[in-house]
Amino acid sequence: MKKKLFEHIGGNKFRLSESLTYKTIYNHPETDEEIPITIEYDYQPEYRGSREIGTGLQIEPDEPESIDIISIKDNNGNDVELSKADIQRIEDEIFHDVKSYGDHY
Repeated sequence: MKKKLFEHIGGNKFRLSESLTYKTIYNHPETDEEIPITIEYDYQPEYRGSREIGTGLQIEPDEPESIDIISIKDNNGNDVELSKADIQRIEDEIFHDVKSYGDHY
């Protein structure tokens, strides 16, 4: 699922923000059971800050792309709590997925 949102970044400027879902498998640490999970997250593409016309001097800072996880749920819609390491692994998977789509994302 992909929802396009606009985020206000100051003055009369907005940038496109993505609210998406990503599905993966989580191995429960105690039972080693494979649990399908769905991650809802916001993706913010890289943003180049404003530059001065003519000189090109930077007025606003550049911002790197980012992912903010909103929720992690199992197939029954229950919240799933993950370790920081598991969340980092999932964020890495999502960044890889985003980059593989390139301009189609």
